[in-house]
Amino acid sequence: MNASAFHHIDPTAFARDAGPAAHEIAELFLEVGPQQWESVEDAWRRGSHATLARRLHVLRGSCAIIGARAALNLAGTIERDGPCKTLGTLAPVFEALRAEFEGVVCEMERFAGHSR
Repeated sequence: MNASAFHHIDPTAFARDAGPAAHEIAELFLEVGPQQWESVEDAWRRGSHATLARRLHVLRGSCAIIGARAALNLAGTIERDGPCKTLGTLAPVFEALRAEFEGVVCEMERFAGHSR
């Protein structure tokens, strides 16, 4: 696997850290990660800071497990700053998270051997 072809996850570190369970964890992420993202988007659309923070926290856990550091950090920024700022001021960070998460999913599909 050419690790330099990945920009949203570190497949070498993920495979090393997850060991023999890496493929199974990748498949699990692909099953639940997009559902978690949908729940984050739903909370964003509803404008519920508390719900958004809870859902982002869950998503951050999934990102941490697979080594998606940029997505983890962006979600953490929104989770941390959400109560202090309006969602409108966080919109650029949310859009960056959306793009980053899409990249994470694509790369996890590649890691797991899926084709689009």
